[in-house]
Amino acid sequence: MTRKARTLRLPTSQADDLALVAAAERVSENELIVKAVGEYLAAKRADQSFRSKLERFLDEDSELLEKLSKT
Repeated sequence: MTRKARTLRLPTSQADDLALVAAAERVSENELIVKAVGEYLAAKRADQSFRSKLERFLDEDSELLEKLSKT
């Protein structure tokens, strides 16, 4: 699996909590973040309301790109 580097800026309290939970779970902070993002995205994929919103967004984006390509 390829990876992309990201910079993450957390409030100090969240960063402290992240370090504490990662230490308790005996995983890296990065591993914990990857897991949390994966769980969040899985929940979004299962959320029909979000899927409808995403489809509308993609349709609108497609229409805009088509209009721009004709100018």
